[in-house]
Amino acid sequence: MAARGERSSPAAHNVMRWPLSLHVGVALLLAASTACVVAGALWFVLGTPRLHVAGPLKPADVYDGIKIALAVVAGIGGVMALVVGSKTPSSPAASSISPARTSPAPP
Repeated sequence: MAARGERSSPAAHNVMRWPLSLHVGVALLLAASTACVVAGALWFVLGTPRLHVAGPLKPADVYDGIKIALAVVAGIGGVMALVVGSKTPSSPAASSISPARTSPAPP
């Protein structure tokens, strides 16, 4: 731990950095697997109901399918926005600090 008034350097912490594409992929994989587990648990809790196919699709069924598809796309976009937001610096000053310069400049 750094002494009072000193900043700890990023190299002092053993942080694992992933590329953005890997980070997004892992987040999406975790989201998809969580959705599958929840859907499967709900299916069994409801007593494994049978699906009934009753003739051709109605316009209401098509609209419901479109709403579900748009909700999935919005969820994926939200996950990607959260991942990208967590990977970027929180303030402009954070990106201008170089790790090599840890002491203040002389007056």
